[in-house]
Amino acid sequence: MIMHRMKIIQVCYITPQGGGIETYVTNLLNSLPKFGFDLGLIGLNPNYDPAKSGYDYIRITNKNNRYSYLFNLCLKTYFLRRSSQAIICTHRSDDMFPFILFHKRAPKICTLHGKTLENIRIKHPKIMAKIYGLIERFTLRRLSNNRNVTIAVDETTRRFYEQSYPWLKGKIMVIPSGINLERFKPMDKTKMQKKYGFNPLDKNIMFIGRLEKEKNLDFLIRTFRLLKESEKDVHLIFVGDGRERVSLANLVNRTGLEKYVTFLGAIRHQKIPELLNCASVLILCSEYEGSPTIVKEALACAVPVVSTNVGDVAKVIRNRFVGRIVERDEKRFAEAIIEMLHLDQERVKRECIAISKEFDFDNVAGRIAEIYKKLERC
Repeated sequence: MIMHRMKIIQVCYITPQGGGIETYVTNLLNSLPKFGFDLGLIGLNPNYDPAKSGYDYIRITNKNNRYSYLFNLCLKTYFLRRSSQAIICTHRSDDMFPFILFHKRAPKICTLHGKTLENIRIKHPKIMAKIYGLIERFTLRRLSNNRNVTIAVDETTRRFYEQSYPWLKGKIMVIPSGINLERFKPMDKTKMQKKYGFNPLDKNIMFIGRLEKEKNLDFLIRTFRLLKESEKDVHLIFVGDGRERVSLANLVNRTGLEKYVTFLGAIRHQKIPELLNCASVLILCSEYEGSPTIVKEALACAVPVVSTNVGDVAKVIRNRFVGRIVERDEKRFAEAIIEMLHLDQERVKRECIAISKEFDFDNVAGRIAEIYKKLERC
């Protein structure tokens, strides 16, 4: 194996429950050593094990709080010396901001995982969105030279940023997210359902992700109420936590569905493959996404997906046996779920697994490794 002279430093705030970006970074840290890179992580990773992890780790904060993380990242980045001899890789514009200020000479890669500013506008006060917008504009302007690289995980994200910041036009490359096929694979469904306390006779409709406004989960509950009218043995399962949990639970109670809806709360990402194997259909009804990893992970576990047309989902759900892409209409969404429940399940399994193999994360890591090599030669 050829070892490369420059260190690759990933910058990320990884929570115990994980998420799309956290999974992406974790997969990078696991895959890139195969290409001979010396790796490091700056940020927060409560799952870090020095005996098992093949990378250096600089912890920024002990608190599971993003504001504390950002404050300490800015404070500590100023004193870092080694990053001047490293490629800095961030996955949000605000994470890159202190490196733009204090490590101007280091080559940098910023990966854009969807419309972060839109997300902040929905969930935070206007002043926070204004501050983030200024930081994003400042950061992306200074990333637009040949020494740096900007990546989007899907075409929709690329177009959004090129329209928002014209100087990025033609300078954003698209590399979709991938999945770990060693972890995400079909398992004994009945065994997994019993392990997590589900009735093996039920058909589990599952959502996995943050319980936040942009996920439109009140829409999912209303859709499930329609679904329940014709499918008596269905159960709705929410995996994840967030600011909308209380209001969603209240909506479930008002609609009389409390016996048929389960909130599992935040679950460590290591358990997600087993939970996916409890599902009959995965649901995604977001207003926007980047390249949602959970869709590809579901297919790898032979679970079809019903989704809104967000991010790069249309490039993943390519035939009627792996899922449906539906407009946000409760009746049509319910009908699409019913169709998926009554397809030939063996055919569904074969088609889902076949498509998922295209998204092996080693292929993604290989494309990113080529970018690192080019930056080393600059």
